[in-house]
Amino acid sequence: MITDFWPPGRTVLGRVFDPRAVQFWDKGHLVSQRMREMTQANPSIDTESWPRMGRVIWDLAAVYGKDARWDAAMPPPAFAAGPVVAVVEELRKSLDDQLKLNN
Repeated sequence: MITDFWPPGRTVLGRVFDPRAVQFWDKGHLVSQRMREMTQANPSIDTESWPRMGRVIWDLAAVYGKDARWDAAMPPPAFAAGPVVAVVEELRKSLDDQLKLNN
């Protein structure tokens, strides 16, 4: 059984070792709530590959462009899929694509 009782350890955090990536532990699932709200406001976003446990979106890798602004509403990601361990190559490609767009 997967739980969120404790923050992730080194093994979990080591799965994504790109220095551009930032990982957080969200004990209250607040990001999951905002992701649900964002997808409801943008029904064209494909969320089929997003891992869920009930209403909680978990273990999701998301990439945003440099101009994305997290104001009152969360912006749609340029890439989002999971579980992270299953999408590492796609995540790397998305990060590289964003880097190319920004240079």
